[in-house]
Amino acid sequence: LERRRDSLFALRFPMTEAVAPRGDEVGVRVCHIYRRLPQDISSDELNSAIRLFDAISDSIARGHSFEHFLTTYSDETGDFLIGRHQMPPELEDAAFALSIGQASRPILSPAGIHILKVLAVERMAPDVYGPGSPAAAAHFRSFDVETLGRAFGYRPDREAMDEAAQGRTAGRRTLFHIGRTAYTTDLLRLYAQAHPAATERQVDGFVRKSVMDYAYSHFTDDDSPLSTEYRHYRDSLLADAYIRQVTEEQITEHNLQAYFLRHRDDYRYPSVRYRGVVIHATDKRTARQARRFLRSLSEGERVHAAALTFGGPDHPELITEQGLFAIGDNAYVDAEAFHGPRPEPLSTHPVTIVMGRRLVAPDDYHEVAERVEADLRRELIGRQMAVLEEDAK
Repeated sequence: LERRRDSLFALRFPMTEAVAPRGDEVGVRVCHIYRRLPQDISSDELNSAIRLFDAISDSIARGHSFEHFLTTYSDETGDFLIGRHQMPPELEDAAFALSIGQASRPILSPAGIHILKVLAVERMAPDVYGPGSPAAAAHFRSFDVETLGRAFGYRPDREAMDEAAQGRTAGRRTLFHIGRTAYTTDLLRLYAQAHPAATERQVDGFVRKSVMDYAYSHFTDDDSPLSTEYRHYRDSLLADAYIRQVTEEQITEHNLQAYFLRHRDDYRYPSVRYRGVVIHATDKRTARQARRFLRSLSEGERVHAAALTFGGPDHPELITEQGLFAIGDNAYVDAEAFHGPRPEPLSTHPVTIVMGRRLVAPDDYHEVAERVEADLRRELIGRQMAVLEEDAK
């Protein structure tokens, strides 16, 4: 959902050619231990995130694995390329100041809090960060903050902003509003704690982060086509997750067998089958005894029972073969069940009988379990979609 919102944001507020890098520029490939920080984060939550990232940074400085913290704590684990004038200055400056393999101290940006690690220095392709590219949105490249501010109602208190730029932030004072949200000197001080820099640059970075976060949080609140597309996509994800959950709860043995029995004709064999057992006996008397004995048993018990009753370690009285036979699978089944030619008897067990029945479809769903499960899931999904559509009217 965030990726979709990023791409829609880039469409609504595309980068300009002026900030897109030339093809011969060099970029820095990095990965980052990263935690998203919402715009409405409380002071306690922000301080907690900063303390956590300070502790992680200290551990890395003492020699602990960056990759361990990346996989354990980061909201993102992939790498990406940073070019000049394409990201908030705090991230760009840190990336270009680091050596390959070196990790930064914690950094606050419009995206959240980061610890960067430089993987390589690369020449950038001409279109890597072109106007409206997905990479631009996905990694919070430089959009025109003034344009965003006007679009979302950025209203600074000039006197308070001037005092803040001069380092006078004592007390609690509102610096600016975005929409109906007030941004105070308290929030600026928290931002400055995690972002050592000149005061004027801290104020500029705080404004940039605030405007960017607000824009990302609120640009889909109106009734524009892009906002409508975003909400439809969000609803489709929710519907899909809900339907998967409800559907999985109904994929049970009982429901699978019940569905199979209702739709058994859909699972008919391409041609008739014979489910049974082929018995080769040493003589007619043994064959008759075996038939009488095995007739009273279920199909699944016959082979085992025959081996126990008529078998012997050196010369068993019966040789048995059980299965589901199509025409051509077994010559003796073909002769007895499908009127085929009679084959030559076995020399050691010349008397052959066949016990079983002809089938046009399986008896239960297990034989075609994958198909039945897929079909039942489609039916349940369709049923749940109909319920959701009716509820939405």
